[in-house]
Amino acid sequence: MEGIVAMSKIRARLGKLLLIIGLSCLLGPVQGWAKESELKPKLEGTALISALQGGGYILYMRHATSDRLQEDTDLNNLDDCSKQRNLSGQGRAEARRMGELFSQLHIAISDVHTSPYCRCVETGQLAFGQAIKTKDLIYSLGLEPAQRNRLATALKQMLATAPPAGKNAVLVGHTSNLKEAAGIWPKNEGDAIIFQPDGQGGFSFVARMTTSDWEIAAKAQPAEGIPAP
Repeated sequence: MEGIVAMSKIRARLGKLLLIIGLSCLLGPVQGWAKESELKPKLEGTALISALQGGGYILYMRHATSDRLQEDTDLNNLDDCSKQRNLSGQGRAEARRMGELFSQLHIAISDVHTSPYCRCVETGQLAFGQAIKTKDLIYSLGLEPAQRNRLATALKQMLATAPPAGKNAVLVGHTSNLKEAAGIWPKNEGDAIIFQPDGQGGFSFVARMTTSDWEIAAKAQPAEGIPAP
């Protein structure tokens, strides 16, 4: 019996993997966007951090590292974290560290909207002290085409909405949602894709930051009270 259960789980995971690969291939780049491999960052290093310190950007973050031994088994009740894939101990540490780094880098955050999945909510709470759950960020993979299209449209609107002056907005979600809305797949858990609203209902890609990139940026910052050379 244990062997049958184990094989069933393997088949389910394989099915999800094949669905992800197929979805990525079918979607390709969203109309109006370059291929992901051709996207070049508009800002990097200290120039990017300086821009974020001034505010005006949208950071789409994939949730921090999760426990891959867990599975999402009840999608009808996303308040029940016991039946979901949650953050691992490493993921919780990453989220807390993210908040410390943003504070150290003087990057101001306004609202933090998250997918209602527990791993996204917890990422927002641990990193930024808040998590406004929205069904518009619910995991789109495996949903009906009409639902995926609606979520993609909603996410495009969020990416195009400018945050309050001097601050940046954060969206914590999943992989396929951003692929469908902007043609970009956040490869690693914890990745942040940065966009800039254009003020005309659109947005542009600015940069991609991994968890280690934020650490590098913090080390490059001049010490408090010491002017940069």
